[in-house]
Amino acid sequence: SANDKMPDPSNRKLFVSEGSGSGITISASTRLDASGLQWMRQLIDPDASLPGDASFIQYLLGKDDAGPWRSRASKLASSVNAPPLYVGARLNMGYGRDASAVPGKANYVNFFSTKASIPGTLYAATNDGAVHVFNAADKDYLGNTEQIKSGSTVIPAGTELGAFLIKATMPKLKKFA
Repeated sequence: SANDKMPDPSNRKLFVSEGSGSGITISASTRLDASGLQWMRQLIDPDASLPGDASFIQYLLGKDDAGPWRSRASKLASSVNAPPLYVGARLNMGYGRDASAVPGKANYVNFFSTKASIPGTLYAATNDGAVHVFNAADKDYLGNTEQIKSGSTVIPAGTELGAFLIKATMPKLKKFA
């Protein structure tokens, strides 16, 4: 299961955006009172009752002993009423075949070839306010064009590649914990 393949909280990547266009990478060492994250703390903890250290961020990343919050059954929250979305090139719709009357069919073969070189990913929203991205490869090694790597290390199929914390869900995170 994806939960069994979740990276250690110290190796997970959580991305946030204030909405100004650029994103910020949050890691296990990110403090809640970090410079540049005041907007995030105001959304999560408007009364400033949480410690300003990294413990709340570590909890969000899946560390169970990071603070005084509820015990977690797993590092990955539940996916409820949010079907996962696969993005990849496993399905060739055949628009480029000779019998096709679809406009642009001459470009489809190149489009599908390019799309096929991008490794498949699975996007799944969970009730912790994040959209998680997983390596959706069929196997850990499918060939150089279908591997997802971190440096020279192949990331196994089913492993989380990162997660995006949705700004609109931040005010609910304290109750979630």
